[in-house]
Amino acid sequence: MARCTLEVQRCFLALCWSMVLSVGYAYAGLQHVAGVFFFLAVYVFQGKLLQWRAKGFLDDFEGYPRWSYWQSLFNGGLVMPLCVAAAALTHNSANASFLESPVVPGTWSTFWLAQGNAALCAGMLKDFIVYKQEISVNLAVHHVLTVSGTLLSIALPVGNGLAATIAVVAEAGSSCLNLYTIRIRLMPKIVYMVGMATSNGVVVYLSAMLVALSTPIWMRATYVAMCILILYMRTDALWADFRKVV
Repeated sequence: MARCTLEVQRCFLALCWSMVLSVGYAYAGLQHVAGVFFFLAVYVFQGKLLQWRAKGFLDDFEGYPRWSYWQSLFNGGLVMPLCVAAAALTHNSANASFLESPVVPGTWSTFWLAQGNAALCAGMLKDFIVYKQEISVNLAVHHVLTVSGTLLSIALPVGNGLAATIAVVAEAGSSCLNLYTIRIRLMPKIVYMVGMATSNGVVVYLSAMLVALSTPIWMRATYVAMCILILYMRTDALWADFRKVV
């Protein structure tokens, strides 16, 4: 599999940071940028700690150390879902449901949406920082698309809760892949494949709901294009694993 040089990774990192500092700040304010810095610091420290102290976390799986998969599970399987759940629980608008409502500055719901968004962005950014080896081109492109789509979701005039839910569902599928890759017990390949396929299907359904909302055409078109590219990468890998089984 083709890999990015460290110089190219730095360019991707700079691109992602420029989007976070411009789009994230413009639509979610300082709380979003501060959240990205906070979660990135936590993830980088966590990665360094695991590399230094944790025996058994340095084993290589599919070209990456075991600790990196645990970090992804911690971010996508715990931190981000908890932030989105907190946003839903603190949503109190009588005009629209959590899924369809716009970002309302100064509310706890918006704060937690921004933190969930920041956590996902930071989870992508840290991979350009913590790995000592070159990462694959597919992973780098996936991360740039994910950061772009995540920031676009916070910029939507409506449907921010729905966009955040889509991200949580997508991360659930990624968590199935991570668990399978590091060979956790009770995670046979069929469970991973069903989990990933279900995640992709639900993402398509919820994305169709999002596109049906009253948002600018360019936002809908951009969101759909990025979803198609990410789903293609996820489905292509899933199909390759399925062919190995049959």
